[in-house]
Amino acid sequence: MAAPQPSPRFATLESHGAIWAVASINGDAQRLRQIHAQIDAQFERNDSIVYLGNFYGPYPRVLETIQELLKFRRHMLNQPRFSPDQIVYLRGQREEMVEQLLRLQFAASPRDSLSFMIEHGIESVLDAYGSSVEEALERMRLSLVELTHYTLRLRSNMRMNPGHYEFMSLLKRAAYTADRKLLFLHAGIDPSLRLEQQGDTFWWGHRDFIAMDKQFEGFRRIFAGFSPYKDGFQQYQQVTVLDGGSGYGGPLLAAKIDPNGHVLDLLEA
Repeated sequence: MAAPQPSPRFATLESHGAIWAVASINGDAQRLRQIHAQIDAQFERNDSIVYLGNFYGPYPRVLETIQELLKFRRHMLNQPRFSPDQIVYLRGQREEMVEQLLRLQFAASPRDSLSFMIEHGIESVLDAYGSSVEEALERMRLSLVELTHYTLRLRSNMRMNPGHYEFMSLLKRAAYTADRKLLFLHAGIDPSLRLEQQGDTFWWGHRDFIAMDKQFEGFRRIFAGFSPYKDGFQQYQQVTVLDGGSGYGGPLLAAKIDPNGHVLDLLEA
């Protein structure tokens, strides 16, 4: 896979067909393969696919999950008149942690940052790319130079799996339709801030998100792929949340959404 060119923080969905939104995967490659098969069987030429973050996860099949995402991407790009803009990957909590893991030497407190990541399941990523929690903690006791060498080795190990490192450059903070009717994101937004002002709330959420009772910047509906409750398909006044608990023993969900925000079908694997 050739290295993608740098791109903006947000993706614009230009096609006028249905949008297939895939919830948090959390490393469950088997369920992801099943969802891909269901989408592929129903996909039409003007449709788009948006993955709503959390590709990595506590589930140990990190490498298989990224490989399946890349394999399905290649499959779709080989379809007649399918554009790369029709497939979008959003940054989730886990992708944010992976990015921070690869930059630990720049953290204000590398040990505190690593401890937070360990508490939130980064072990599977360390194991997948040739390290371990024990080694990472040991590196925290060494010099900044040694820590830098460690993160460089993690990057190198990631590059040994074709397309894995380049995949990180495909990640967007959010996606919206060209007419700005629909907004897609991972966990939430702060309703008091403009879209361009949002920061970590995209992946960690906000207490007022699902309770919104007014349109945010004119978007007719917002779709999120993460819920701390993992309570499946939930419709609120302005927000739809998809998270069946994939990677935690629950199903992986995907919704087929029309250009006006109506859910036409709900897939489950």
